[in-house]
Amino acid sequence: MFPAVNQMVQIISFNEGNEEKKYKALVADSTSEHIMLTYPIEEKSGRTSLLLDGWTVYVSYNHPDGAQYEFLSVIVGKQRENIPMLVLLKPAKDNIRRIQRRDYLRVPAKVELEFSWQAQDGQKTYTGLTVDISGGGIKFVCKAGISFPEENIIACQLYLPEVNTQNKKTNQELCIPLKAKIIRQPMPDGNGLQTVAVTYEEIAELHRERIIRYCFFRQLEIRNKGVL
Repeated sequence: MFPAVNQMVQIISFNEGNEEKKYKALVADSTSEHIMLTYPIEEKSGRTSLLLDGWTVYVSYNHPDGAQYEFLSVIVGKQRENIPMLVLLKPAKDNIRRIQRRDYLRVPAKVELEFSWQAQDGQKTYTGLTVDISGGGIKFVCKAGISFPEENIIACQLYLPEVNTQNKKTNQELCIPLKAKIIRQPMPDGNGLQTVAVTYEEIAELHRERIIRYCFFRQLEIRNKGVL
């Protein structure tokens, strides 16, 4: 399940400016506690990059069984032996996710959002609160009795808590714009609310990565609280 020595992996990190960077690296060695990588090469520039100790990174790789795996880790140091190496904290096996194409981690989360569409009598705008969230869609609740557009497409503004490079929530919010498609008929719950499930129709990949990053944070937060 762990990446093998000499296997290529992809790394995603966010610098202090919250800018996403993607890298490639080879697994140079592995112990019971750490995974050592060759210094990462940035995909866009092709240059070797030094990532800072304490930064949170996402690692993904292909497995001989044909599936792709990913995990969240932290850079804990650097080694300079025969070759310079970046040292990552090795995750527990149950923190490694097996993913399929278009399969995103979904976590329970309460995040505020606004949704709207243009109707014949003007702009319709409402507020809601997510029930769960993933990199592919969300489920949210809003007041009952809202008549959604026939094409089932709505514009959303998702107010997502920002997570920093140490995988800690800050006091800032990210406003993520996207267009979503309602995939199931909204269902009233009898308490004056209705539940709406949507998938993202139009979203910038950078914004999708922000959502995925938040989902990983929520998964760890829930595990630390002993809910999962």
